[in-house]
Amino acid sequence: MNPTKLPSIRRAVLACTALLALGSINAGAAIHPAVTYIKDWLTYPGPDGYDNGMRKSITYHSTTHSFSNATLSYGVPQSSAMSRTTKFLCEYYYTYRNDLTTAQKDAVYADIEKYTKKILQHRKYNGYWGWQHESDAYLEDADLETNKFYHGAIVTASSFTMFTALGNAFACEALTAASKIAYLRGDEPNRVKWINSAKLVGNFLLRLSDPYDYYITQFNAYPMVDAQGNPIEQVGMLYSQVNASEVLYTECPLQNLYAIIALKDLYDRTNISAYNTGAIAIRDQMTIGLANTFYSGYFPKYDANGSGKIATSADYADNDWHTTSFAGAPSVGDDQIEYALAALWKFHGLSSQNDTFTYNNGAYTFDMSEKALRFQNASSGPNGMANYDSYIAFTGWFRKDPDWYAWMPYYDTVGFGLLGELRRSVYYTQYANAWQRFVGNKTAAGRQADMVLVMLDTDLNVYWTSADETSKGTLPAVAVGLSLMNITPYSTSTP
Repeated sequence: MNPTKLPSIRRAVLACTALLALGSINAGAAIHPAVTYIKDWLTYPGPDGYDNGMRKSITYHSTTHSFSNATLSYGVPQSSAMSRTTKFLCEYYYTYRNDLTTAQKDAVYADIEKYTKKILQHRKYNGYWGWQHESDAYLEDADLETNKFYHGAIVTASSFTMFTALGNAFACEALTAASKIAYLRGDEPNRVKWINSAKLVGNFLLRLSDPYDYYITQFNAYPMVDAQGNPIEQVGMLYSQVNASEVLYTECPLQNLYAIIALKDLYDRTNISAYNTGAIAIRDQMTIGLANTFYSGYFPKYDANGSGKIATSADYADNDWHTTSFAGAPSVGDDQIEYALAALWKFHGLSSQNDTFTYNNGAYTFDMSEKALRFQNASSGPNGMANYDSYIAFTGWFRKDPDWYAWMPYYDTVGFGLLGELRRSVYYTQYANAWQRFVGNKTAAGRQADMVLVMLDTDLNVYWTSADETSKGTLPAVAVGLSLMNITPYSTSTP
């Protein structure tokens, strides 16, 4: 595959058909060609030896808005991208385990091994970072830096040494999924290694949702205080991140709800009740951010007590929910709402027959249908932006400045993938309309398109910015790929 001229979906379909003819995939396999295309793109190596799926995105630069003559710039390796790609590869292996040949499964498993090793290199060991060593001998859990709040956690990147809640939720989910595949293959050493590493990450998430004892004991600092300055312990309010100097950042962004999925998976594999209890506590505290208004996050008031070990990167620290992290900002931001809704839906196994759940010991009821449909009838975003497509963007216009386009392909494609199955189950008509815009016959310069074109195909000039560049991102590709794997059998014309 030429990375500067990725194949169109027509080529992907033809390639998949050719594989079927050659017998390399069983004739009964229902592997969507876009899923195969995403897998090939994710695992394609860049010039620095890192695969596309090991970095957030690749940016294409072209004055003619064509991928065929574009120059490429590569994002730095990032553990969140590695984790999401690992999750994709594990689901690909598991979903198609009866359709792939032994050689194909071996190849996917080799990629899983490669990616999990890269993830574990993003940990702090005794005196060194994991990426400073390629050898597995330097990546053992026993060699991790101990007696630190971030013990066993995964850092974002060598250039950004933050241990984030969302990034570690991704890592925990990926390592747990990898342990499941190792179990299926009878690979006990990897199963043990990966599930033990997942437990360390899960333990970090539990600490991040209740940092009270550690910070008071170690630094005499209070992660949360009331209006009078008295310390408060609010278990389940999942803080955003901690750095390598153990500075705790207190804002609690809404997307951290995704951690309940990782903790639930870990509980299902280990039967350790603390992970289930912790997930429920996080759900109870953070679902409030979706109850009435879609908030960006919760912003605790804190007292570092001169230690310098507690801080915030937001404009608020007042024990309240806010729609933005920064005063005067125009939007909720990024894909926070979609991650949160997807987490609640998966955690509770909601469907069109059962789309509500209670939380906080039954004190409140959450109606997923109401949330998922709240904006489905909007015809345009703020100030009547005509290009807003509510079926695709969903909450997209929340996060847009009035002078920006309402639909931002990178983040809204993440959201479409995360919520695809939810929409299909809870409100099929909305899903079908969105699906047709991605997968069905789409009139755009007279060409037929597939869902994957949004991030991976080649010719739609609308995705190029005024700076003559566009990005193809790992997280959107993974989100869409995971969603497509659950559409069985797939069709190119109907959902």
